[in-house]
Amino acid sequence: MLYSHHHTSRKKKRDFGWLKIPGLLLLIATGGGLAWLYAPDLYYRLSGDSLYRISNQNEALGQAVLEKQQQPADLLHKIHENRKIVQILAKADPVDAQIAYQAGLLDFLELMVYMPLNSENLVQLTARGWLPTVRQIAGQKKAPAVTSLSLKCARQMRRSLAIDAAHAAHQAARLIITLCDLNYSGRTDPQLAKRLASIQVQELPDWLYPVYEWTALSLHTLRGEVKDQDRILAARPQAIGGEASPETSNQANQRHYLQLTTGQVQLLQCLALFQSGSYLQSLYQARKLQSDQNQDLAIRVEGARMVAEIFLKQRGQNSALFFMQAAWELSGREDDFIAKRIQELESQ
Repeated sequence: MLYSHHHTSRKKKRDFGWLKIPGLLLLIATGGGLAWLYAPDLYYRLSGDSLYRISNQNEALGQAVLEKQQQPADLLHKIHENRKIVQILAKADPVDAQIAYQAGLLDFLELMVYMPLNSENLVQLTARGWLPTVRQIAGQKKAPAVTSLSLKCARQMRRSLAIDAAHAAHQAARLIITLCDLNYSGRTDPQLAKRLASIQVQELPDWLYPVYEWTALSLHTLRGEVKDQDRILAARPQAIGGEASPETSNQANQRHYLQLTTGQVQLLQCLALFQSGSYLQSLYQARKLQSDQNQDLAIRVEGARMVAEIFLKQRGQNSALFFMQAAWELSGREDDFIAKRIQELESQ
């Protein structure tokens, strides 16, 4: 019996198994990349206490900035990291007043890192009308301008108040706006004084009180508001040996104060009296500072300069020039500001 023969051919299947491993690796890499990009957003958006925690972190960071507890570069890094979190929260809820306030607070803390609110900068602003010196920080190519930082911060704080004028930190927001406007505009108009007077100081966190002191003393001194200046100075402990009383800064849950020496306090009083037109009282303070051998040389020089400024108001250019030259001699002929004032007086 013959059998028919059928030719069969099998096509060999190609093996694509080698593609599985790279494909799996690509999938893992893609998933990892997406997780790296979006996991923080999801975490902070879904976490119900994110705003509470970042608020506490920013408060602690603010205290560290004002008390100079860490290096400026480290503080700027922490501000940058906290700002990332606040930006994530702002994307999830762009019209939340507290989130807007936290964004403004971080701008303010950055400003404080570059522009320390210390007694030297206070004297520089009130005595000579200079904006505080911007600190140069290691690792930073160029420090930003005080005016640009102040404008940015004030805008963000105003945005928080526009969303909710009575949000939990509205008193702090108004204080920060007042300081930033003073820095940005250089004006001391009644609007700033009115805003400052409306602030309920008892509602400010303790760590912000030195900011209130610095702002209030600057504004009242420049405006010649002697009674208001006295009220601020009377509320603080008496300066001892160049530092505030130990009963203030080092106790937990106690109000912090701006560190002022006795000479700096007396100079602020002299300046406010001068701005108010009380020239005889201002002259008494100025001569007292000039002749006090126990004062720092910078304070004595400023007292001597103020004697000249007072005589310019009362007696004219010739008398003022004599006393301005005496102030220059007292400075060791090294004070460029006084040298410029002498040139201005000679050219009149």
